[in-house]
Amino acid sequence: MGKFKSFRRKKETKEVKSPSERGLCYISHIPHGFFEEEIKLYFSQFGKVTHVYIPKNREGKMKGYGYVEFEVDKVAQIAAESMNNYLMFKRLLKVKYIRNGGKKWRYLKNKENSRPIALRNRDQFVKEQNKTKSPSEETRLVKKQRRSLRRLHADLSKLGIDFEFQVDSDVPQLETESA
Repeated sequence: MGKFKSFRRKKETKEVKSPSERGLCYISHIPHGFFEEEIKLYFSQFGKVTHVYIPKNREGKMKGYGYVEFEVDKVAQIAAESMNNYLMFKRLLKVKYIRNGGKKWRYLKNKENSRPIALRNRDQFVKEQNKTKSPSEETRLVKKQRRSLRRLHADLSKLGIDFEFQVDSDVPQLETESA
């Protein structure tokens, strides 16, 4: 019996190119309906697209500009020259090549994992509100809440509505209220 040769493929090592070797294009006047997936597919006709970033507002709508990163710098130059002033969906697409990535590489760094700024601000606010408070801060907040309740009760009584608010029993009594 003969010996069989193994036909395993050798693993090809991919060279990870540094940001200075990659090319970056700035795109403006992006029409609605031309989203990230479509941009990546469309610009891949020039060469390998490594990343597309289209910023969005708080509602999730596109802001109308974005960045396309190519694996090769020369490809980005060619794409920018050929796609500048290209008519698409009744809008002139403006594409500019950014030499050596400029300061725009920070937009492309870890964008998949980052959270929208509104959510980050909300997390910070929630963390601030939920931190443990000192006794003096706690009494200040209780005074503020009770003053608000008194004003609301006064406004309701002016309207002819007789309603008493229930205050939790675990809230500490202040010295001024017990006297």
